[in-house]
Amino acid sequence: MTSFVIQRNTLNEKQVIDRAHPPVVRAVAVASSVTGFSGGELVTLNADREVTAWNGTAGTVFGVVSEKLDRPRETLARVLVHGTVFKKELTVNGKPISDAQLAELGQSGIWAN
Repeated sequence: MTSFVIQRNTLNEKQVIDRAHPPVVRAVAVASSVTGFSGGELVTLNADREVTAWNGTAGTVFGVVSEKLDRPRETLARVLVHGTVFKKELTVNGKPISDAQLAELGQSGIWAN
């Protein structure tokens, strides 16, 4: 007799990247203080060139996390560093991105639709 187990998984992942412009996504080391990222979160680089959350004012935007990061299992974040993203998915410290922050993002070579 053969037994089968059928399981259904539901993925609730955000679609951050808008493919209107070819994306450039890099795998970047994550600072040890980071407990995780959601897709769409804006990040910056620390002194050790590891990604950490951008606070919205200090430093420069390095990129946008393209998909959820599960710490401690994952140590590299997939970060869009050039291209287009969906504005509705962008967050800075868990809050929707402001117009001023959006302008800063554009200066980094990342545009939102």
